[in-house]
Amino acid sequence: MIAIITGLILIVYFSFVIAVSKWVYKKQQKTSVKWVASIGTAVFLLSAPMADNIIGEIYFRYLCATQGGIHVYQTVELGSEYFDESGAPKFIDSKGNIKTEMLNDYDFTREQDRNFHTVFRIVKIIYRVRNNKSGHVAGDRITYFFYGGWLVNSTGMHARGAQCPTTKDVPLTDLINNIFTKN
Repeated sequence: MIAIITGLILIVYFSFVIAVSKWVYKKQQKTSVKWVASIGTAVFLLSAPMADNIIGEIYFRYLCATQGGIHVYQTVELGSEYFDESGAPKFIDSKGNIKTEMLNDYDFTREQDRNFHTVFRIVKIIYRVRNNKSGHVAGDRITYFFYGGWLVNSTGMHARGAQCPTTKDVPLTDLINNIFTKN
């Protein structure tokens, strides 16, 4: 049912775009201006409903490039008891899970800001490692999720939002390995 309604709305909107473009074409005096004005009007009207998605995608990519990823503010040197013979950390198991109980002096939190940018539907998630005693943040892994503009979300044209960096690209263990080093 939604697909039928969406299809009808698209047909009506495309008819509107064609009608306005023809009207703009007829209002111009010179032939070269007629085509430029008519095509420009059509491009503008066709992209207007997706403007928040286009601008949101650009802003999302900017955030990913400038603020996303791993940020280490303080490294911590640990003794050899925290590492095995090969130098691999004992506080990370074979599946990549972090054994936080081995690092009692540090707090591992996940903060989610669903209201980071409500217009462009961008969510910010911070995985944070903080020293319990001093309160200093040792490092963050910042991830952004973009859920698209109003048209994408109201028509169901998307499967799900985009994420950057992905957990595959920048696993949480990278943050831990960059903070906690062997002395």
